[in-house]
Amino acid sequence: MKLEEVLALLEDSSPVMLATVNGNRPAMRTMTLKKLDGELYMLTEAGSPKVVQLLANPRCLVYRNLSDGDHSGFVSLDCLAEEASDPALRKRMYEAARYASSYWSSPEDPKLCILKLTPTGGRILKPGEEYTSAIE
Repeated sequence: MKLEEVLALLEDSSPVMLATVNGNRPAMRTMTLKKLDGELYMLTEAGSPKVVQLLANPRCLVYRNLSDGDHSGFVSLDCLAEEASDPALRKRMYEAARYASSYWSSPEDPKLCILKLTPTGGRILKPGEEYTSAIE
């Protein structure tokens, strides 16, 4: 399945699980994935364990449950993460995330870290299907 088709299944703001590498172990946590202009982002605390882990190893996985009532499925995206520091993007992301002002004073707050996630592949199981498909 094409990446563009998979991204269309995600809302502009989706609850997801983010898996990073912590030494030689996986680490997972719930995050909010934001779509903006066809790109994927997350807002988080600068210097947090996930940011430290992604600076050491930018490979990560984003997992999202899919449901259509009686059937469920999932999207699992392999990604590379990098910190996005462009001031205009920081402002747009801060304004797009309704919760941002609860955590950070402004887009310029040094405690705010914007992570850009670039998908490199993954798997999808559409609700009602029996087998996963590769994401291209």
